Amino acid sequence: MPVLPLHEDERWALVHGIMHFPQDTEVERVKAGAIASKILAGASKVAGEHSRTFSPDLNRRIVRLDGGTVIPTKELRQREKDGEIIGELVRNYFALARQRREVASWEHANQALQITRNASSRSSYMAAKARLLPAAHLWGAWVLRGMRLKPQPDIGYDMDADFETFIQEAEALLDWGVKWLQSRNTAEPPFPAEIMWRAPEGWSRSIPWRVGWPTIWDTLEYDLPKELLDQLLPSGRPKKSSR
Repeated sequence: MPVLPLHEDERWALVHGIMHFPQDTEVERVKAGAIASKILAGASKVAGEHSRTFSPDLNRRIVRLDGGTVIPTKELRQREKDGEIIGELVRNYFALARQRREVASWEHANQALQITRNASSRSSYMAAKARLLPAAHLWGAWVLRGMRLKPQPDIGYDMDADFETFIQEAEALLDWGVKWLQSRNTAEPPFPAEIMWRAPEGWSRSIPWRVGWPTIWDTLEYDLPKELLDQLLPSGRPKKSSR
């Protein structure tokens, strides 16, 4: 498994880049760095407000990560769209595994997505999965939390604390995704362990969790509506409408 750079000062920007370009190739690594650079450049104006997130030599890091790489807007938008698709697929798959094990699969996760928002054909979900599967758990956690960090300053829960909660959510999805098996003898787990990005061995929160702060299950306990579940069949085909 490739390892997320969670011990780096600019970890959020680096992880965000990896989410968009997670494949283990030189081209994708360079593009992931370019995204991280742009995030850091945009955040540098408020670096003082996030002293644990941004290091003092921020400008040097921005230049090194960027490397002069330009990602076309169309490609970046496609990656964002792919990320949302695979995030919703992981969310649905994880919910199906908890609620209706016999129909839990990528195909049914996609059918649930089509039913709820008619936004993902099989071809688009296959394309998104092919491009972003190594970061699928990260996108799943990101979608489940509304695709944003959610600090709560009134209880001392800042951006850094919530980022670490996000990583814990993604790690929980990863642990499920590399171990969970359908009851069929030929079943394989949702995620191929060897390609998935993971936290460093022995990683734990640098900001200890406090009573009253959100937990990962506040995000992960997502249920699909019963009326949607009733439209899914073990054969892989949704029920026909009675109308």
